Amino acid sequence: MAGEAPSLPGRRVLVCALSSSCPQAEALRPASDWDWRAGWIRAASHQDRLHQDLSVFVEFDDHQCQWIKVYNDDLKLLLVEHQLVSAERKLSNGVQCPALTFKCLVDRVGLVSVSPVEFLTDRYRIFLQKENSLQLLKINVENQQLCDEIKTWFIKESTRDLLLHGGLSCVGDESHF
Repeated sequence: MAGEAPSLPGRRVLVCALSSSCPQAEALRPASDWDWRAGWIRAASHQDRLHQDLSVFVEFDDHQCQWIKVYNDDLKLLLVEHQLVSAERKLSNGVQCPALTFKCLVDRVGLVSVSPVEFLTDRYRIFLQKENSLQLLKINVENQQLCDEIKTWFIKESTRDLLLHGGLSCVGDESHF
């Protein structure tokens, strides 16, 4: 289990639907200008991320829900949350803010030179060049806002894990009606 990838349900996801008429022309624009949709994976048809019939049920931020066949030829990009990092926002005068990075599950346009980053506070997304070093998040207990944001994120992750895997240490009792 140590080397297994985390399960997909409960993970943040970015999906990009490039124009089917001319995806190459659209791919020439900056990644931040593409038609991104963000949401949460609520269910997966298979546990194996590489299964060719893998479908995921996504609840998008606009509250629309949709089953997406992951390895369908029409899907150009599907990114799944990867790590919690510290990233600099341009308007924050060098202040590092907590953010999620994403890892490609499907990449049919060659997004290899760009790292999508989504800030936890407002879900604002930036696309950094790979050379740009992101740091794993280090907690500074003197920054109360950062600690509160991390605590909120941790509670959501813990709740997600509990709902997905149950209380593994719970022992049930026999009940009589």
